[in-house]
Amino acid sequence: MLNGRVGVQDFTSISTKGKAVVDYVCVPHESLETIKHFNVLTMTDAIADIKLQPTSIPDHSMLIWEIHVDYKLNQRQDDVISPGHSVKRYQLRETPDDFLSFSNIDPLLYEKITAIEGNLQCQKDIQRAYSDFLELIKTEMDNRIPCKKTSALNFDIKKNNRTRKPYWNVELAAQWSHARNCEKMWLKSNSHVNKGKLKSEFCQARKCFDQLHRKVKRQYRQKLQDELTEKFECTNSTEFWKTIGQIGISNYRQNKIPWAVINEEGRLVTDQ
Repeated sequence: MLNGRVGVQDFTSISTKGKAVVDYVCVPHESLETIKHFNVLTMTDAIADIKLQPTSIPDHSMLIWEIHVDYKLNQRQDDVISPGHSVKRYQLRETPDDFLSFSNIDPLLYEKITAIEGNLQCQKDIQRAYSDFLELIKTEMDNRIPCKKTSALNFDIKKNNRTRKPYWNVELAAQWSHARNCEKMWLKSNSHVNKGKLKSEFCQARKCFDQLHRKVKRQYRQKLQDELTEKFECTNSTEFWKTIGQIGISNYRQNKIPWAVINEEGRLVTDQ
């Protein structure tokens, strides 16, 4: 939080009922170094600076901050992220129940929390203590939580592929591309004569896409229904129930039964 840490501070709400700090600016801890200036400008000061004659004065102040980013505008994303760069992804679903509860972690954890509480008078000490606390958490996550490394360039591509519809085909993609082109031509046109015509073409292309989309989706669902009916009529019912199990919320079911107990020595024991 920038309020109280960086720059000049003031109340963010001033009215006849009182004054208070109700508006905040929150940034990631690792981005604090990029904030070069922070200022709370009250509405009375802002009105006086621009020499305005207001009929009413708002209660909330203006929060202004400056960010320094070392980045070239003409630099492409491919140049920023190298092809071999990987991103670490923690498997948080496999977090153990005794995370941050080991005997060798408790003293360090309490030490970092005490350092944060004891260094409230100096902002630099707070940031240093908080950085040490984050490093402790990160080290514990590296040691206790499984993680996978994924290519930074291929992660977005794989994510976009997962969101594609199973019934999407070439004809549907071509119609969607045509509708997009018609929309761009209509929005970029400055001619009053052609603007109405381009809008009509866009509406017609969008209507054709919607009709084709409903048709393809309906055919896809009918195909799945026919396949399910065919498996139901077969003598082998295993494939039918296996297909039923892959439909709906069954894909998101999770085993909530804790197959573990704590023995007399205080250790977590499983049958694995």
